Amino acid sequence: MWKLFSWPPRSKYKQPNKKERKPETQPDDHIDALLESPADSMGEEKDLSGFKKRVVKAFRHLSRDVRGVRADMTGSFKGLTNSLLSQHEQQKLSIQGTHRTAVEQFNIATQAIGELNGQVAALREYTAEQQEQLRRYQEGYHWTITKDFCQRIIRCVDDIEKHLKDETIEGAHRENLIMVSQQLVYALDGSGVEQVEPKVGSDFKEIRDKAQIVGKDPASSPEQNGQVSSVLAPGYSLYVTDTEIRPIRPAKVRVFSTQTGGQTHE
Repeated sequence: MWKLFSWPPRSKYKQPNKKERKPETQPDDHIDALLESPADSMGEEKDLSGFKKRVVKAFRHLSRDVRGVRADMTGSFKGLTNSLLSQHEQQKLSIQGTHRTAVEQFNIATQAIGELNGQVAALREYTAEQQEQLRRYQEGYHWTITKDFCQRIIRCVDDIEKHLKDETIEGAHRENLIMVSQQLVYALDGSGVEQVEPKVGSDFKEIRDKAQIVGKDPASSPEQNGQVSSVLAPGYSLYVTDTEIRPIRPAKVRVFSTQTGGQTHE
């Protein structure tokens, strides 16, 4: 390193006068002076060793200043880093708190929606049950009224049939009774009510849902057992649809039986 400062022999330079020595400068000024005019700086020193000492001293001051600047920059960088880390941690905590609150609110809203859906489903089910019950009440009420009205007309027809069995009733009076009976039967038929009159000799098991046994007659053979022997009164049924038939009054019949007795109802 000292080869950089291998100056020419001392005899070529004029020794400075002690009275004209310049005041000492700062290390940085010495370095600037050395860089600008190394020959003049050497002329101000007594010998080469003195110049080397000043150069070393200047570099030491420079190194100290560099270390100080580096320490200041390191401290500033550490402070800035810590500040950024602190802000980042605060923002992270804030975001986590916001996220936690949002999740809690979402869970509460989801639970509330689930409860509302359950209540709506229960209300719909209750409404459907009430509507079905109301429909049944209305249907039963209407059917009760219809059945009662039809039974009253049927009793009128039965009374007329009984009067027609009286042989003393003749002429126009008899014809009028027959006409009234037919009109009542036509009115029932036009409302969907049909007259059901089982055939004599038919098996009662086949018409047991439309007829009622009111008496038994002795059977002349085992084959007649359970067959209709006579029809005392026709039955009536309301045909709501082709598959839905509601009986209003069963036909009243007598059947053949090997065990005869009084009147019976089945």
